[in-house]
Amino acid sequence: MNIKTRKLTFGAMVAAIFGVLLLLNRQSGGLFSDLFLFILPIPMTAYSALYGGKSGFPVFICMAFLSFFCGDYSSFFYAICEAFTGWVFGTCLNQKRDPGKTMLLLMAIQAAVEVISGVVLAGLFGLDVSTTIKEMQTQLVDAVSKSAALQGQDADQMVQAVTKMFSTEFLFRLYVISMVFLGVLQGFVIYELSLIILRRLRFPVQRPKPVSTFYPAKWTGYLGIGLFFLYMFTSSAAASGGSTLISAAQTAGICGYLYLVVFGFVGAQQYLTRVLGWAKVAGILIPLLLIFMIPFVLVFVGFDYISLSLHTRIDQGYEERQKHTPVKR
Repeated sequence: MNIKTRKLTFGAMVAAIFGVLLLLNRQSGGLFSDLFLFILPIPMTAYSALYGGKSGFPVFICMAFLSFFCGDYSSFFYAICEAFTGWVFGTCLNQKRDPGKTMLLLMAIQAAVEVISGVVLAGLFGLDVSTTIKEMQTQLVDAVSKSAALQGQDADQMVQAVTKMFSTEFLFRLYVISMVFLGVLQGFVIYELSLIILRRLRFPVQRPKPVSTFYPAKWTGYLGIGLFFLYMFTSSAAASGGSTLISAAQTAGICGYLYLVVFGFVGAQQYLTRVLGWAKVAGILIPLLLIFMIPFVLVFVGFDYISLSLHTRIDQGYEERQKHTPVKR
């Protein structure tokens, strides 16, 4: 078969699969919408991985039109974003880009999608964010008031303390952060699931790698620690009310803090298991305990792992331990 005919036929097929998924979601009343968020990028990923991003762009445009005609109002934005995610992912696979950078790029795209849909476009989807946050605060205050009454404590004093601690600005920051990390998790699942399915279908794509093998760019560690110190510096101002700029700084600071904690967990687990030779269960439990007891330790471990020399020391320590480990016969 002529290569142009093959590209056209395969492009029409993946676009048809994408459209069928949208119709199925529409006819089921959005019952499978959460599941389809992870499946919709796969057709576009498969095509772009085979023929590249330049050839895949017309197919992406076709999928965008299908999203308008086959999807519903609420799923239109998500469908286009998932097709775009698949196009970017497939292009990276076709160009043999670094797997770690590809996964982080997908996470960033999905995080941006969740923030835009959950904050910027929430009104179009029938969600009033400010009303939702006020309802959360009201439910929290009611729960504290009932608990204080049952324990015989001063309910008014407890309510004032909780209202000051969990202000609407603070809850809004938590809402935005939850959107960011929901997108990060979605990006990770899309990356792993797409590779697994495409390899099962015998597409020429790389094997999915464990999280411990991903090594982010060093500048992201400096950015994370900078945002963390920004959070600490603006905490007192945020407690007294703060402006929109202070709220944005606090939100970014918490994101930087969590980013360093995640890689601090990975770095601590790798050091305990690969360098010290501890059991995998202990290598997971001890970093988990640090998260709940002294999480700031993992912040600096994560910074060392990303931007300094911990990653190299782990590799060198593992090689040194392997040299002194007797070979089993």
